[in-house]
Amino acid sequence: MPNHFHLIIQQLVDTGIRTYMHKIGSSYSQYYNKKYDNQGAIFQGRFKLIPVDSQEQLTNLSRYIHRNPLKLPNINENHLFEYPWSSFTQYLSNTSNPNISPEQILHVFKSKIKYKQFVLDSTENDDNISSELEIDGGH
Repeated sequence: MPNHFHLIIQQLVDTGIRTYMHKIGSSYSQYYNKKYDNQGAIFQGRFKLIPVDSQEQLTNLSRYIHRNPLKLPNINENHLFEYPWSSFTQYLSNTSNPNISPEQILHVFKSKIKYKQFVLDSTENDDNISSELEIDGGH
């Protein structure tokens, strides 16, 4: 997105995400200010951290993030595959990327095609995802 970004990050240690986000913000601000002979903060305000408490919430969050570019002008569902700042195509491909681990989301779908349909055919307000998921043992 032109003015913000979304990340799904699994925290492994206490305050790990806060530390990570501080390093990203500081490093990028230093880079940007040096490159463009600028001073001051690059990002407006603090980052927002929303804990994810269930597999369903994680799956819906992934869908929300992958659909987020549709809010931009001149972007439709076909453009989601071309949007350069999204991991959507990485979720659907068979190539690996050490920075992207979609397995925790994809494992509940019967196939990558089902995940693709879930993202493309769903609305943000659709909370009933159970028919698209292959839930193992109620997780």
